[in-house]
Amino acid sequence: MPTETAFNCVKVVEVYDGDSIFVDLPDQHPLFGKRMGVRVFGIDTPELRTKNACEKKKAEEARAVLMTLLGKAERVDIVNVQKDKYFRILGTIVVDGRSIADELIKRGLAYPYHGEKKPKRNWCK
Repeated sequence: MPTETAFNCVKVVEVYDGDSIFVDLPDQHPLFGKRMGVRVFGIDTPELRTKNACEKKKAEEARAVLMTLLGKAERVDIVNVQKDKYFRILGTIVVDGRSIADELIKRGLAYPYHGEKKPKRNWCK
């Protein structure tokens, strides 16, 4: 049974929001490797689909920052790979050796999150 817990040199094909992306996985059958949904492990970002205008603005900012970081990347890896409750890939996204989650938290665009019940966040403070 394979024990691989990383996908190296993935191709990012879409940034959905601040904590969800779609990737093509190298050396995988297209059925299992094309346009795979990936959830960034360890963070929660503001929701794009909300009626709260301030939260939506923060969500757009988080997505823009993620797009910029991924767009400039020379290398994108997904490490510590797991399956989340929606059967997406869940993993630590590493861009040129740096954790995306850490960067978004540092910029105030994400909170630490590890699967527990989410508290109500005030993204607009």
